[in-house]
Amino acid sequence: MHKITKIDLTHPMYFILIQHLQNVSIHKITILISFQEITKTALQTLGHFLILALISAIFMVIVWWITDFELLSILLAFSPGGQAEMNIIAIIVGANLPYVALHHVVRLFLVMAIAPMMLQFVMGKKRNQQ
Repeated sequence: MHKITKIDLTHPMYFILIQHLQNVSIHKITILISFQEITKTALQTLGHFLILALISAIFMVIVWWITDFELLSILLAFSPGGQAEMNIIAIIVGANLPYVALHHVVRLFLVMAIAPMMLQFVMGKKRNQQ
């Protein structure tokens, strides 16, 4: 049997104070952002998305033309996201699972290998400019 006890649901005063301070700081931040700035950021994000979607579509067509894989498999291979999630989706829709999995693994290794080199290159340029 479980022991029946009274649970105290009241919060200590400092929790209430911290929550109030966080709400005030968030409110002040949102007041400082104008509607024009929000729409400008949203339009820039949409433009960035359209550019990336166009580049992905071009590469998808090139890979489709070279390999003759299904477009759905190529779309899942080029889609951002975790490998496990893309593999599950590939299994559900009947896409080419080995191609999707291999593409994500190769992309992961390339990013892991190239990102440190790019960081050193960028940091080296900044040091040379100073």
